[in-house]
Order: sequence, then structure tokens, then C-alpha cells
Amino acid sequence: MSISRSSKEEYEASVCLCGSQICRGSYLNLTGEGAFEKVLKECHGVLDRHKLLMEACEANLVSEEDYVDLGRAGLGICLLAGLPDWLVAYSAHLVRFINFERSKLPEAILKHNLEEKKKFFADINFEAEESDAEVQAEGVYNTRLQNLALTLDRSPEWI
Repeated sequence: MSISRSSKEEYEASVCLCGSQICRGSYLNLTGEGAFEKVLKECHGVLDRHKLLMEACEANLVSEEDYVDLGRAGLGICLLAGLPDWLVAYSAHLVRFINFERSKLPEAILKHNLEEKKKFFADINFEAEESDAEVQAEGVYNTRLQNLALTLDRSPEWI
């Protein structure tokens, strides 16, 4: 369990509640502006998203690969039934990006966390930080998929 802080002042003033005699600061994580959005900002900007949307609208069909990728992400037929083909195809494009981001994010999070913790702690356990970055990246991945599923679930109301 950890608490993420976006305010640097709040992070610096916080007291870690890990209970360890030799605190690693792992209970408190400074997410900072864009800490979890580094890959998103660099590889999936507004133009990239519009390009994927336009491609999905232009093709207006769902491939078998789209259904396979969506299924692997846990987005099944119950969620997708009744949605327009362009939206299902666009969702598959988004899932592919989310998977790509999942592969790149641990390194970005690790770099950010190490830079921040070096300011406050002399002794940093690299292996533990690497593991924490993996866990944080998995959390971002799960959140992105959940947000996509919730959006798709609500989309019939506005389409």
C-alpha cells in the first residue's frame, strides 16, 4: 500500500508510515506532474490519438486481431456488443498503445523515482525500487484498461 502525492511540498512534509526502522520511503511516492504520463506524452499525443481514431473510422471494420487484443485485455463481447465497428477498432488501437506503454513505463518510473529519492535518502535499494516501478506500472496499466472499459460501457448513452 502506498500513497501518491502530486505536490512536492506535501511530499516533503509527509511522514512515511511504512513502520520500518530503516525507511526506504516506499510508502510515499511523489508522482509529480506527468510521472506516470511520460510515455503517454512522448508516444501518444493528441495527433497520434486523432490518427488512430481517423484510421478506425475510415476502415470501419473490426479485425480478428482486434478482437484477440481486446480479449487479452479483458474487454470481451459483453462489453463490446452493440458498439459501432469504428469504436471497437479504435479501442483495439488504444489497447495496443496501453500494452506498449506497459512495456516502457517501468523504466520511466524507475528513473523518476530514483531521481526524487536521491534528494531525500542516501541509501537506495535499486532492486526494491525496480520492483516498485514494476508494480506502479502495472497499476497504471490496470487503471488505463479500467478507464477504457468504463468509457465503453457508458458510450451507448452518447453515441
